[in-house]
Amino acid sequence: QPLDAEESGRLIGHRLLDRISERRPDLHVVLISHFLVGHGVTHKNAKPATWALRALESHLRGGRNPWTILRATWLSQIHDGSYQTRLSQDPFTDGLSSTESIADAVVTSIEHPDVSTGRTASVFSLSIPETGTTDLVAQFASLRRDYEADLAPAAL
Repeated sequence: QPLDAEESGRLIGHRLLDRISERRPDLHVVLISHFLVGHGVTHKNAKPATWALRALESHLRGGRNPWTILRATWLSQIHDGSYQTRLSQDPFTDGLSSTESIADAVVTSIEHPDVSTGRTASVFSLSIPETGTTDLVAQFASLRRDYEADLAPAAL
């Protein structure tokens, strides 16, 4: 019998994240998710796979590994040099994100776990440099930690 989307996300969590946690509980896991998870089930573009990602995010937050969740917005393979990578915790963030912007956010979160761990953020690009800092380390540092980050077994 086929699994529904949410069950699929939980199954991936058990089969992948639990194994990582058993072998490397110290490993910082960076999950690239999707911005529609923040928009909710009533959003006109919500898909069953969105709920698989939601379940996977929840599993990661409840695990032993340090984590960062990045929710990519609409994907573009074109990276205009005038566009700057932005991070937001607004659950209704929308916009475009280039593959380069997503990669920059992932690398920054890996290189700076002190400011990225325990945070969920949408990744998007803006061509308006005057709206906030373009420094991703500073952007991560300005984000609040997720509630679950302070409940992780390592924090208890």
